[in-house]
Order: sequence, then C-alpha cells, then structure tokens
Amino acid sequence: MTTLEPVPFVVATLRQYVNSPKQTVVDVGCGPALYRHATSGVYVGVDHLVEPYGSVSRDVDIVATASSMPFEDGSVDVLFTLSAFYAFPDHDAALREFARVLRPQGRLILFDYNRRAQRALERTEGERRPKWMAIGLRRRVQRAGFRDARLLLPKEEQTVGLRRFVGLMREELHGQWAIVTATRGTR
Repeated sequence: MTTLEPVPFVVATLRQYVNSPKQTVVDVGCGPALYRHATSGVYVGVDHLVEPYGSVSRDVDIVATASSMPFEDGSVDVLFTLSAFYAFPDHDAALREFARVLRPQGRLILFDYNRRAQRALERTEGERRPKWMAIGLRRRVQRAGFRDARLLLPKEEQTVGLRRFVGLMREELHGQWAIVTATRGTR
C-alpha cells in the first residue's frame, strides 16, 4: 500500500481552529485518515467506503455519506473535508448536513480543488467534475447559511492585504486549491 504524508498547510490550518483536546474534529471523506494525529482534538474519520482505493488503504471510523452522518445535531466543533467535496453527489445536501452536525459557531473548512485542477482531473480520469472558482465555492457555502465565509491560501501562514489578494489570484490561475472556511450561524 502507498504511504501518504499530511500536507503542512492543512495541518497548520487545522491547528489554528482546534485548540482543545475536548473538541470533536470530523474529517469527511477521510480516506487514509492522514490528519488523525494532526491536532489535539478528538478525530473522527468519515468515509462512504472502507475498501482501499488504488494502492491507498482507508482508515475509517464511521461509514456514512456526507449528506447523512450519524452525529447528533450541534455535536461537532470542527468539520473539514480535503480533496473530497467535489466528489460528493449532492453538494448542497452535504452542506446542509454539515450545518446540522456543527455546533453554533462550529467551524467548517473545505479544502477542495479549483476549476483548473478539476479540468485536469476530468481530462485524465474521463469523468465530469464540478468546476468552481474559490469565490464560487465561498458563495455556495454562504447560501447554505454559513457565516463569516472567507478564502484561505494553501500556506501555513495566511497573508493579508494586497499580498493575500495576489496570492488568491495566483492560486486560481496557476494553483489547484479552492479553500473556504466559515462558521455555522446560530439558529
């Protein structure tokens, strides 16, 4: 089986939002659960399959789809998905489920592929893919009722001002990531 390593900017982002061992951190589409030990929080890996994909084995705690997870309402502190959101069959249903399971002010982080990366995947894999710009993914998250949605750069430290704007444009044109974070509003 192939051994993969956690991506440093993902680890840094998770550590920014998970600062207590009592926080529940859910990784939807966890695959090999690379981020199980990335934070002090209680990690729960969710995936719709347990079988390996290709040469990569999965390390799944709960078998479930993104749109139907067996968590109580408002029981999750941080929910993230890495390179998986695009593959969910119903993105809006997944976002509704994420909002349901997150506590009020709970954190959502979507690390997904941007349209440039999706086009490349479509060419190599021969499957239709959603193709969103980072700003379009942020709008989708906002329409689902999440608050304070903002774009992140695939970096361990975020920049501000003009450097941030240039970094986001560079990522859109030459990179592969569309990264959005937001909080669940209170109901």
